Formats: sequence, structure tokens, C-alpha cells
Amino acid sequence: MLYVSNPHALTAPPISRYDIIAALDTAQAKGREYAKKRFGDAAVAKWTNRDFIIADSTVGLRESLGIRSADAAGAAEVRAFMSRLHRLGDAASTVPEANTFVAGPPVKPIFRPVRLFEELPDYQLPVWTDTVRVDYLDYQGQVQWGRGGDTSTPVSDYTVASEFWGTPEIVWTSTNLHYVQELRAQSPNYAVSPSAEKANAAMVALDQALESALVSTPSGVGFRSIANTPMLRARSALVYGTSSVEDCLTDFTRFLQRIGELSLGIFQPDTAVLTQRIVNRLSAPVTTSGAYPFNPGEQLRQRLAEAGIRQVIIAPSLQDAGGSNVDRCLLIQSGPGGLKRYTALDPVVVRTSVIGLNTQTIMAALPAGLYASYRASSFAYDIPVTAAG
Repeated sequence: MLYVSNPHALTAPPISRYDIIAALDTAQAKGREYAKKRFGDAAVAKWTNRDFIIADSTVGLRESLGIRSADAAGAAEVRAFMSRLHRLGDAASTVPEANTFVAGPPVKPIFRPVRLFEELPDYQLPVWTDTVRVDYLDYQGQVQWGRGGDTSTPVSDYTVASEFWGTPEIVWTSTNLHYVQELRAQSPNYAVSPSAEKANAAMVALDQALESALVSTPSGVGFRSIANTPMLRARSALVYGTSSVEDCLTDFTRFLQRIGELSLGIFQPDTAVLTQRIVNRLSAPVTTSGAYPFNPGEQLRQRLAEAGIRQVIIAPSLQDAGGSNVDRCLLIQSGPGGLKRYTALDPVVVRTSVIGLNTQTIMAALPAGLYASYRASSFAYDIPVTAAG
């Protein structure tokens, strides 16, 4: 903790080391003289210089308060006064002066961490991109066996299904810094930089908006998100946290194996994107009827490894993505054929202008949604879960 003196507060005049030594020497001499008159030379023969200084301080306090030595009430008042001084002296090193500003570190708000936007592969588009075209290819062909004649020739070819997405959408926000606030921020008593904190707030807001747009397409926007991009989809019939952990692990294992079965082993995801609630419900401690402890968390790790999952991403943004207390889980491939996000412009400062006494800074990004080269290479699984309790 740093204590910064208020520049407008009253300050004590500087005292040199020589002045302090001279004052202590005078107090010692006066205290020695008083002690000899009061108690005699023999009684004060073993007194230290510290004792003489204390004696002089006590006499000075009594004189300033108008208290007689024989006055019991006055003696009690002196003790109370000295006790207050003692407490103030002990606290002096930890308590700031009355006229100070306390410039402690500012307490920043807590935001939900961004995961999908950071972890999904990013495919950069030219910033001038007007329309995104997506082509889905399928192969078909004919073959012929044996030594047939020239009357027919087998032909193989491809078919294409094209989609045209809307223009990459701009998402933007701004910060305003008033001239007076900018001036005051130069004071040594200011604990934060307004311009830096405003910029941080804008970037956090943009990051959260981009993360949310990957989960669900914003209203009025044409690009795809997890909610509507072509992929395999299913919903669990169990409620993780209410159904038995063994049944939930069996259900989750079938989910991990499903892409491989449906694609005849052509597609094998290597990344699982989960919410913390799904992990917690599948890792709840269990004791069997025979009082034997069962570790579901170890079983979960084993099932993920057996399914070829090399990376697990905890994505808080998928919590409640399928409805209230329905978390969405994803299986994706990390290679070029897997799910990736399109971006024409990452969050950046695009313009700063002065309007009146305000400095306005605009920050923007141009996302273009999600895309997977193969529609069957990703799997979204909605899992009902119990709320945290």
C-alpha cells in the first residue's frame, strides 16, 4: 500500500537532525536537574539519559495541563493522556496521516474468460471481403469390372453445394475521455490511467461480443455460429448431476465414439470443448454399495484418451448454450478440415477524433463466423445439467 500525501494538506516544517539532537540534549539536562531536586543525587545515580528525558516530558505535560503532583485525579488524567500518546506512537508506522490520499491498487471487475475465440483456428480474410462463399464437395463415380467392350465408359466426378454468407459484420464500441479528466489524471494522487482503463474496458467488451457471436449468431447478422453451422447434433436424454454418474459416463462415452461410427472412421476429432459443469458432474465422487470408492474423474480421463482426444478446452461461453441449464459440448478436429473461425479484422483502434472537449476513440472488429470443410467432422451435444448448489 502506498500513501501519497495530499498536496493541499497542511505539512509540518522540516526539522533537521541537528535540531532534534539539540532538543533531546536540552530535555536531558532539564530532566536531570529536576530529578536531583526531587529525589536527590543518590536516588538518580543509576538513571539513564532516557529516564531524564522522560522526566522532563512528564513535567512539561503536567505544567501544560495545570496538574499538581499530589492531585490523584490529575495523575489519572496524565496516565490516560500518555496512554493515548503511546497508542498513537505504536500505530504511526501503519496508519497514514489524516490528510492523505490512499493510492492502493484499483480493484478490477471479473469477466468470464474467453476460450473459443482464443482456441479455434483463425482463417484470415482480406479486410475488403464482401461475401464469403463456402463450397461443400462430394465425390461419386462408376467403375466397371472385367474386359468390357467400348460401348460404355465408367465416369467419376464430384458434386458441389455452395453457400453464400452475408458480408462480414462490423462490431464496434468507443471510449470518451474528457479534457478535464485527462488533466486530473496527471496528478500523482490518481491511482489509474483513465485512457488505459477505458481502452481495456473496450477491448474486453469486444472480446466478449466476439466470443458470444461464435456461440450464437447475433440478431440481424448473416454469418454462421455454433448454433447454426452444419455439423452433427444430438441431445442427451439424461440430466448430468441427477442421473447416476455411471450412466452419465456411459452416455458421454457414446458421444465420444459417435463421429467415428457415423463416418466409418473417416473423421476422428481430437479436441473436446466442455463446460466446467459437465466436467464437475462427470467427476462427482462416488462410493459403491460395497463402500468401495469409485473415481469417475479418472474414468473420464481414460474415456477421453481412448477416443483420441488430445486436447480439452473448458469454454464457459457454452454454459446454457442449449437452453437454461443445458450446456453444449463440442467434438472438433484441430487440423485444416476442422471447425475454424473467419476473421476479416481483429479488434483494433480504427479512429480517434476530438469532439468539443472529448477525445473519442472507436475500436472495431470484422468477424465472419464459423466454417468447417466437412459437415460431419464436428459434433455438438447438448447435455442437461443440474445447477450449481
